[in-house]
Parts: sequence; structure tokens; C-alpha cells
Amino acid sequence: MRDPVCGMTVGDGALKVDAYPEYGFCSEHCRSSFLADPESYNGGSAGHHSIDEDEAAEEDSESVAAPVLVGAEAKAGESETVQLAVEGMSCASCVSTIENALGGLPGVVEARVSFASEQATVDIVPDTISPEDLIAAVESAGYSARPAGDGHDTEDEAQKGRERLYRTLLKKFWFAAVVSLPVIYYSYPEIFPGVREKGSAELNAIWAGMAVLTFAVMAWSGSQFYTGAWSAFKHRSANMFTLIALGISAAWIYSTVALLFPGVFPEEKLRDVFYDVTAVVTALVVLGSALEIRARAKTSEALKKLIGLQAKTARVIRDGAEVEIPVEQVEI
Repeated sequence: MRDPVCGMTVGDGALKVDAYPEYGFCSEHCRSSFLADPESYNGGSAGHHSIDEDEAAEEDSESVAAPVLVGAEAKAGESETVQLAVEGMSCASCVSTIENALGGLPGVVEARVSFASEQATVDIVPDTISPEDLIAAVESAGYSARPAGDGHDTEDEAQKGRERLYRTLLKKFWFAAVVSLPVIYYSYPEIFPGVREKGSAELNAIWAGMAVLTFAVMAWSGSQFYTGAWSAFKHRSANMFTLIALGISAAWIYSTVALLFPGVFPEEKLRDVFYDVTAVVTALVVLGSALEIRARAKTSEALKKLIGLQAKTARVIRDGAEVEIPVEQVEI
């Protein structure tokens, strides 16, 4: 059976049109084109195959090489799946970026990326594209990838990596949180008692110390924000890290200008610093990232235990006798 639109050979599982059961379609694109003007394909018009021509061509199809198609136009029912482990995703925007990068490659039928499991599932036309090409496409989008391993050693290594990252993020959170407490107190002399009034030399000196401390918070606790934002910028895109990096940097720069150049403000009472925003936002986002990593680790561990509960063997009747065989050998 052949597709009347593109002339490709398709199997019994191809897309159909009820009114034309003799035709099969390799993709929704071809079926839609046929439905838009079925007579031009059904009558053997110039530029298209008639039914007899299709049947004749099908007999000689072994000598015709199948074209390499992109995305949804790949051959229906003739694909294999490649699993990739993806690192560096921070939000749903990253998922879309990677899916677009993979889906635009020749030979890719469909690409699906899971943010929760950090994996990409790619359906490809066999013998048209290699896993190395898929990895290169992910890396060109600003992320890292590797073939997803099936062994326990690979999964254990990934689990240990999540635990190390969780501990590192917790340390960054506690540093930012400790810095946040005095910064909040001295940022609002109108609210908290015991803080000198704005414009005093003592408060300006304290604000200078806050500038140094919050810069350290940005440089260490928030370092991943800047590396992630820079990676997205190099690939002409934006992600969650871009938003956070811009926000905390704007607060710090504005506060430093207010500290060093008070004359730009018409009145002293209008001169405020927002170092507390830099410290608190960094602390809370880092804490959220740590909790997310911990949740992923627990989910992965639970799935691993669940998979371990599946049956390893099965009992079947063969030649009138009950035998126990590995579940992989069961045929339905």
C-alpha cells in the first residue's frame, strides 16, 4: 500500500480515510492534503500516482530508497526509540527548547522531554540519525545529555549526584538566609527600633557592609543563576535563571548607586536600599531548588523499588506441561 500524496510505501497500521480504504497515509500532513482535494490524487492526475501505478511501484519498492523525513512526516509505524538523560533544565521553557532542537533534526519522528525525570524520549527513523547527533543537538541548545543507562550503577551514580547537589544547595541557602536577617533589619530604619536614621555615617557604613555581604550571596549562593542565564543568552533564549539573575542584580545595583551617589535623590528619605531583596530572593529560590532536587530523588527511588517488585518469571503451559520461564520470553 502506498501513500497517494508522497508516494511512500506504508504498512497496514498507516492512517486511513474511511471513504478511500485503498489508501494509506504516512502522516497527518499527507492525509490532510488528500482530504483537501481527493480528486487530484484519486484520478491519476499529472504529478501523482494512480492506484495501478502505485501497485506497480510497490512491487519494485525494494529498489527505491526511502527518503529521510523530518518530524511528523516520518514513516508511520517504522521508528525506534532513543532515551537520553538531560541535565541543566530549570523550567518548562527548557523543555520546549530541547524538544524544538530535537524535533527539527532530519529523521526525528517525535521528541518528548520530561522535566521531572530529566529524560528525553526521541522516536527516530532507523538508520537515519545516531544518538551522538541527538546529544549534539541538545548541547547546541545549551544543555548536556548522555544516553540513558539501564544499569543499576548508572542510576546509583545519578542518585548520588542528586544528593551531592542537594547538600550543596542547602549550604548555599543557609549562607543566604543568615545574611538576610541583619540585612532586613538595617534596610528599614523607619520600622525597626535601634537603627540610625537615613543619612547618618553609621547607617551608611552598615549599608556598605551589606553591599559586600549580599555580593557574596550573589557570587556563591546565586552562582547557578548567572551560569544558567549566560548559557541561555549564548543561545539567544531566556529561562527562569535569566529572570532571577536580572532581578537580584537590579536590586543590588540600584542599592549601590543609592549608597555611593545619594545626591541623585531629591530628598534623603527617598533614598532606599534593597539589599534585602537580593539576599532573600536568592535564599528562597535556592531553598526551592533544593526541595525540588530532594523530591526528584525520592521519586526516582520509589520508582526503582516499584520496578523491583515486577515479576521475574512466569508459568506457562507448553506441550501440556506447566513450565516456568523468564518473563522476557513470554509471547502473547
